[in-house]
Amino acid sequence: MIRTFACLSLAVLTAAACSPAPAADAAPGTVTPIAAAKAPEDVAGARAHVQALYDRYAADEIFSPFGKPAEWFDAEFVAALKAADAATPEGELGAIDADPFCSCQDPTGMKAVVGEAVSTGPGRAEVVVKLSWDDPEHNRVRIELTRSGARWRIHDVGEGEGGMLAYLRRYAANPDRASWD
Repeated sequence: MIRTFACLSLAVLTAAACSPAPAADAAPGTVTPIAAAKAPEDVAGARAHVQALYDRYAADEIFSPFGKPAEWFDAEFVAALKAADAATPEGELGAIDADPFCSCQDPTGMKAVVGEAVSTGPGRAEVVVKLSWDDPEHNRVRIELTRSGARWRIHDVGEGEGGMLAYLRRYAANPDRASWD
């Protein structure tokens, strides 16, 4: 018991000695740079970006985020999209033949419940959206986002390595053999 108390006391003293002292001129309640660095990632903006996307779907039956990709996607996704478009043979439909945000070709009547954003690393977040139409069955769409400055943008949509970003890259490399598998 005494040994446990002594070890615990030593650990507390060591942690206190290794911790930086608060700035002498810091006002009470001021967040120091070290405290700010340890603060959890603010991902509310990531969720708001996804919510705005699905709000546009609800308000406009012909909306597509691919019409103005820089408004919705990060630079890496936009570059992959442009590369896939450039690789599309003349007269062909192209890489995108269905909407990955609804896993459908027609989002009319879609109802989306945007989940909470979860930080997946510095400047990265993930949001899961549950989709339904007039039936009780739900689809899930996983959206990865990155932050560029103060703005969040979509980095990928889909599951793991099989997401849309990977698909666009495969398509750009070989449009005849691209597939989701």
